[in-house]
Amino acid sequence: MNVRQQRILEAIIKEYIDTAQPVSSGILNKKFRLSASPATIRAEMKKMEKEGYLYQPYTSAGRIPTDKGYRFFINSLMKNKELTIREQEVLQQNISRDKEVNRLMPKVAGLLADMSSNLAISGLLDFDEPAFYRAGAGRLLREPEFGGGNQIAEILDYLDRNIEELFDIVQDETLGIYIGQENPIKQMKGLSMIVSGQRLKSGNRGLIAILGPLRMRYDRNIALIEYIRNLLEEI
Repeated sequence: MNVRQQRILEAIIKEYIDTAQPVSSGILNKKFRLSASPATIRAEMKKMEKEGYLYQPYTSAGRIPTDKGYRFFINSLMKNKELTIREQEVLQQNISRDKEVNRLMPKVAGLLADMSSNLAISGLLDFDEPAFYRAGAGRLLREPEFGGGNQIAEILDYLDRNIEELFDIVQDETLGIYIGQENPIKQMKGLSMIVSGQRLKSGNRGLIAILGPLRMRYDRNIALIEYIRNLLEEI
């Protein structure tokens, strides 16, 4: 992918995250400094569509990023993001002062859901007995991608029955980012998931995860999980 195409892909992803609407060459030309005419942008978009980075949901519509497009963005274009000082303080105040993990992990799920605006999960494996907590399911139902609700209902049903399988996905403190069809859980292939295992000082094994639409704010959600993971290391 050449430099111009990379800039166009990055602009499309940023715009689509904000609007959830297919992105046209006219919008790109108007809102982003791409140093190219709408006709040139359209030609590059067609090339990227053929290469599998974008798709056009219907004739005359703009383009939407594919799983492959998001993966390229994360691996090659996305910049690391830091939480604001205020956000760090909120997390520190709510996590560091509570040393009882059985009370803390439900709180972690709520904090993740509130700050990511996605579905969040926290888990604790205590003497081989897993306990899981989730928050933010309603946020997914309000996303335009999931207006019908059937997909979210299927995901929640799966989590009710098989949520412990998340521990089979993570390896210790490795951060996993799964986009759409990359998701190892069949019921979640229409979502993206960021998940990390956690080793606590208490000896417990923990887990934190964010599930959201493909257009989730990956940089922010990664920053949230990594910051909370560092706080939990001291619990």
